[in-house]
Amino acid sequence: MSDNQPRLMEHEYDGIREYDNPTPGWWHMILWGTIVFGIFYTAIYHFSVFTPSIPTRWKAAQLASYGDFGNLDSDQATVLKFSIDEKGVAVGESIFKINCIACHASGGVGGTGPNLTDDHFLNVKVIDDLYEVISNGVVSNGMPAWGNRLSQTERVLLAAYVTQLRGNGSKGKAPEGEIIPAWPEPPAPEPADDAEDTEPVDDAPSE
Repeated sequence: MSDNQPRLMEHEYDGIREYDNPTPGWWHMILWGTIVFGIFYTAIYHFSVFTPSIPTRWKAAQLASYGDFGNLDSDQATVLKFSIDEKGVAVGESIFKINCIACHASGGVGGTGPNLTDDHFLNVKVIDDLYEVISNGVVSNGMPAWGNRLSQTERVLLAAYVTQLRGNGSKGKAPEGEIIPAWPEPPAPEPADDAEDTEPVDDAPSE
């Protein structure tokens, strides 16, 4: 048999013999190169302290979107203030959609969790209770605690968003709990600081 012709393998199955046709060298290079790359990729991307994980990068992006708020206090005045703040409500809504919509449904109209748009509440009497329920949860009702998952600022903005949901639902889950008093009126928006108009002083001596 000529060297230019393919060589038959020695083994035979049901009268069938196969050619000795090894894979080319470049194929082996790609295979081993992929394996080596995969080892370094896994070690660096998933285990290196110098490479942020996807959740870490997502968290950083979230923080960057509302970094201007700083560390918000969790008192009633702050929650009410940001319940009428356009940016605060937008951030609170995004947090709600990511973490709360599965139980409370879109717009807070209620699903497995209670309706947040009516005047009936199960574990809330005053606005301060919203932050407490978000932070500590209600185990008996299946409400998880978000104190270890969301920052204080996130929880305050989430409470602010839930505050302004009240009265906004046209159709939702049947009321649960007791009717509570209306929320206090939010504080008036702070006026923008206008630059004082000053007239230039003419220091030139009069003639």
